[in-house]
Amino acid sequence: MGTANVEFCYLYRDESNSKNFGSVIASNPLDKSIEALTEEFSTLLVDGQFFYHTDLGIPSLFFEDSIPGDISWHEFDEIILAPEDAEAEYDVEELLANLRNSQQ
Repeated sequence: MGTANVEFCYLYRDESNSKNFGSVIASNPLDKSIEALTEEFSTLLVDGQFFYHTDLGIPSLFFEDSIPGDISWHEFDEIILAPEDAEAEYDVEELLANLRNSQQ
């Protein structure tokens, strides 16, 4: 059967608390559990949930009308199993490596 892809769900929240949700599909070549991946990401994120989208190399969820001074963090929401027909755009191990590299 092979390993299942996962969906990394995240959001952007501006200063007025408006939210924009998104996700990326990632392969899971080491077949890690959802719980293990969640723990691994959480330990690398600021306060277990905040990150810069550029550190992971994933799309921004900023609003088109964002103003200078708006919050630039994105928030981790959850990792879930991706739908069976979803094609992976990323590799979860590369996302984790990107986070680790951004902290050096």
